[in-house]
Amino acid sequence: MSSKNPSREQNARVEGRAPARTYAIRAHEEAYSPDGYEAYLAFVMNTKKTELKIESVPIVYEYSDVFPKKLPGLPSTREIEFGIELAQGTVPISIAPYRMAPTELKELKTLLQELTDKGFA
Repeated sequence: MSSKNPSREQNARVEGRAPARTYAIRAHEEAYSPDGYEAYLAFVMNTKKTELKIESVPIVYEYSDVFPKKLPGLPSTREIEFGIELAQGTVPISIAPYRMAPTELKELKTLLQELTDKGFA
């Protein structure tokens, strides 16, 4: 499928990865990249709905008398107080953080920056 606009041209192609289940749309448009770099947009969607059954989870199936047939929903959002009580007369242990060689640290920073640039944060 392609469309023409007075200001820009857009080309999109639909590709089936698994017949009648998953489709990807690749689109290339000059307007997204004014510097002349190629840019692609992909949207993957699984169109087949699967209903989970109790029999598919062994522990739930084995103890089905404990689990309700229908869940009432998610619990309300609430604040949880959490603390660790120390034994009387003790203090937290102070240990220097894990250190790594400068080359390892440089490689780790590079990897983390690449992942951040790709959207993993």
